[in-house]
Amino acid sequence: INLNSEKFEGVSFHEIIVPIPEDEEELNNLIGETAKVYLGFGKDCIYIAAGSEPMENLKSSMTTKASSSDKLPMQYNVFLAPLLKKIAEIEGEDMMNQMADKLADGGGDRIRMSAKSVTNGIDMRLEIQDGVLALIQVAATQFGMGAPADF
Repeated sequence: INLNSEKFEGVSFHEIIVPIPEDEEELNNLIGETAKVYLGFGKDCIYIAAGSEPMENLKSSMTTKASSSDKLPMQYNVFLAPLLKKIAEIEGEDMMNQMADKLADGGGDRIRMSAKSVTNGIDMRLEIQDGVLALIQVAATQFGMGAPADF
């Protein structure tokens, strides 16, 4: 654990590096030899980032958020193309690789969940981009879940 390892935009970050045992082959293939997690604490915010380049991605996200007029207290973003690529690499699934390539070519691979507090509750929003919806449509058709619908 490296306390106060970095400061960015008024947020103090603490780095946690966890070695992954060599016998954990799937985990090593997924995230590498070490897991990196950053915890950031600011005046009125908390950030958590993990992954292969967590700090670079987090800084990019913080910069984008700062320039956005839409202030959301909580937001999660998942980009499906890189996730499918990694699954294809680990599992050796050619179909996953093809789906990742299709998403990467066409874009629209983000799933975003955001939430903010409102009087007596919470307002949650789930956004699924067109590329992900089209992929779901193809998968449903492939697995006999019905005829394709128009989106």
